[in-house]
Amino acid sequence: MKSVSESFLLLCRGFLLSGVLFLLSALPAVVYAGFSGASYGRLSPERQLFWKSLLHYSGDRSQINAGSDFFLSPEGYRDPGAEYEATVRIIEAASPQVCDYPARYYFITGREVPESCAEYQRYLDYVPWDEVFTVFATENAAAPISSMGHLMLMTRGLNRRGIPQHYGIGFVAPSDQGSFRLFRDFLTGSIEGRFILNPYDDVIYNYVSLENRSLWEYRLRMTPEERDWLRRHVFELRTHTIRYSFSSHNCASGVGSVLAAAGRQFQGPDNILYLTPLEYAEHLSRHGLIAEIGMRPSASDSRYLREGRVWNPLDRNSPFRISGGYLYRENGRGSRNHGLSGGFLELTPVISDLRDDSRGSPGTAESVFLRTRLEYLGRHLYVRSIDVASFRKIPDLFSGEKFGTSFGFSFRGDHDTLHTSLYPEISLGGSSGFEYGIFSVYGELSGRGAVFGSPEAALGLEAGIFLREPALGRIRFFCNDYLASSGEWFGTRRRIAVSWSRIIVPDFNAGFGFSRDFRKRGRPLNEISGFLTYFF
Repeated sequence: MKSVSESFLLLCRGFLLSGVLFLLSALPAVVYAGFSGASYGRLSPERQLFWKSLLHYSGDRSQINAGSDFFLSPEGYRDPGAEYEATVRIIEAASPQVCDYPARYYFITGREVPESCAEYQRYLDYVPWDEVFTVFATENAAAPISSMGHLMLMTRGLNRRGIPQHYGIGFVAPSDQGSFRLFRDFLTGSIEGRFILNPYDDVIYNYVSLENRSLWEYRLRMTPEERDWLRRHVFELRTHTIRYSFSSHNCASGVGSVLAAAGRQFQGPDNILYLTPLEYAEHLSRHGLIAEIGMRPSASDSRYLREGRVWNPLDRNSPFRISGGYLYRENGRGSRNHGLSGGFLELTPVISDLRDDSRGSPGTAESVFLRTRLEYLGRHLYVRSIDVASFRKIPDLFSGEKFGTSFGFSFRGDHDTLHTSLYPEISLGGSSGFEYGIFSVYGELSGRGAVFGSPEAALGLEAGIFLREPALGRIRFFCNDYLASSGEWFGTRRRIAVSWSRIIVPDFNAGFGFSRDFRKRGRPLNEISGFLTYFF
């Protein structure tokens, strides 16, 4: 028979064991209550910032538009707390919707979504996340809207089935409409886009084989934990309709906002007018986030590689630039002909310019936005021209590109007058060319229309030659003929011009230009300029 002390000890042990079992059984409820009872306001500032990354916030609003079904709360695009509470409610209710938001679920509960989420499990079976790349696709000569290139993600490795795979992930707009309609919709922000997950072999075929565009692959420095967050978040973005905007939410900012969900260091720069694909890639490079660079060359770039002209888009000039310098122009009609000396200032948020000693591509292209030129002549300061958009690509027949299209919309004034009136001009054309050694020869035909006084139209013919030699810089000679309804185009019937530019030190270009305009009436007009360009 047991003593009283032994019985008391056994009783205590029984109470202790029961207490432990009770606590263990209640632990899931405690964890559950911990997140269900917590409010967004009680999260630390760091946690709130991370939550906003999952919602693609930039400032006080999400880059994802208000009407997107990505949000669970009607106010989620501008109220991260409301979206947090809405997410907590679907978790509390054990709603099947939790399967659509594995990153949010992990953020709130600290656990992966249940294994009953069949679609997410299939995604994990097939898509590996051993390595992550940003991929830059160069431009397509036949599509002006591609002038800035395209940016996407690529992930590769062994999937859960033990099969080596790689997938491309990009924020894209539908391509079942013309380039110029797409360009209009991009500018107005009235086109719907989606985050698409495709086998990367399809991406290679579409870009490299069909569109003759090289793919530059930049492997990112990412920890396993960062790749896990990216894996969860990419799944959340599927099927949702998200507004595509050229200026505020394009392929570059879309990729940047996705990567920011893996780590804040991947957030793109926020102090620029708009983020371009190359600017975001350069941002990653400057911050040491690129571990390795690879390339899948197009037919054109394969030829450049064989000739030893290897190039990396990250080496090109900075996109924004300001130019200034001396300007001399003869101005007058009839027997009166006098010269005016002065200066000019030109601000260009640009990707590439035919006049520059460009780095980053052996090709010849121009992608200009909002190039504004101020001139001071005859004691007058005025705006000479504003190029709203100018897309030009001069393809090389020998490299596989046959024809390139061009598009331009600008406001410009007549050389004969000193005024502040600017007339709208729109142009649309095509070009082709070939290379012979260090020379590039091209021809371009364009239709032009403008309204100044009365509507005018013209057919523009341009032929030119480039000389590109690192020691000399870039030399360009060209001539224009205008078959205009009024007999001349902005006071000009024919023009010949020559320009030279060269990088003198990093971020600085020096240049010289001369042009001679032949007119229907009056003497030819000569213009001489010398300039210095700063890239920033």
